[in-house]
Amino acid sequence: MTGTNKRGGIQLAAVVASASLLLAGCAGEDGEDEPQVDRMLQDARTVNQSRHVSDRFEPHPVVMDDPDGFATSELFFPSSEVLILADETPAAQLRAASLAVVAHAPMLIYRSEKHSDVIREIERMSTHTVYAVGKVPVLGYTEKLTVIKDPGDQEALEEATALQFAEREVQRPEDAAAAVAGLADGEPMWLRAGYGSDQHVAEDAKPGVVPVRSRQDAAMAPQVIAWPESSLAAIATARAFGATVYMTDEPDPRNSHLTLVLTAGLAERPLVALGKAFGTSVELAQRIREAEEKIQPGDLNNISSLPQSPD
Repeated sequence: MTGTNKRGGIQLAAVVASASLLLAGCAGEDGEDEPQVDRMLQDARTVNQSRHVSDRFEPHPVVMDDPDGFATSELFFPSSEVLILADETPAAQLRAASLAVVAHAPMLIYRSEKHSDVIREIERMSTHTVYAVGKVPVLGYTEKLTVIKDPGDQEALEEATALQFAEREVQRPEDAAAAVAGLADGEPMWLRAGYGSDQHVAEDAKPGVVPVRSRQDAAMAPQVIAWPESSLAAIATARAFGATVYMTDEPDPRNSHLTLVLTAGLAERPLVALGKAFGTSVELAQRIREAEEKIQPGDLNNISSLPQSPD
């Protein structure tokens, strides 16, 4: 994350940290810290609204009900030389996400019933290289498309990108989304699943080269929020574009002050929420307005710190 959006991310993290101090015992009784609460919310609004966002994004909250990543891919990538595919297993999805963020390429989950949708997405983006992780059928329907079947080891990732990867084990399903959101641009990390079955590796799998592009956001990505049940493919694709994905604990800003800090001032501005749990786009905008109207001093329970910006 660079430029205005990088500064905004740092400032937003500082706002959340300030709110956490109030919870740690700084807030007094009888509303004596009302000015601090008001300032915290105003700071959040100011930082969120200062984000410079490309005109191609909608000027209002957009909720992506996108378990397999197709809508997120279309939103962030008008075109892409590379597409990362993964089967439905945690091992394949975490590994594919690790590569997608480094290669700045969109990621999709392959399901047999979505085969034609995958083909359409390849053609829409004029993709010429597909990196298939796990049990993904051959997609070589044209000689113009290169399909790389992942061998599943660290050497394959490094040969694909000419970069050195560190490793990190994700031990619980509920930690997977945050792990993908926290992948840092320029710091290759293979997220290995410590749960579920091992990754399927095809008998004819062999390493191949994936063209690594530069990030696409030009410091003009919208604010992106997710929670533990959000799609790993959608989060990885947003990160591959260059957007910072902020994790929250509860989709409704009326019930979570962390979500309110992340969305304050954005009821009528660009915001992308990954997962149908955030409601519809219209519902999320209304919930933001209601939460801002109803917040009361001393009512900052359960706020938690933002993850460090991955960039």
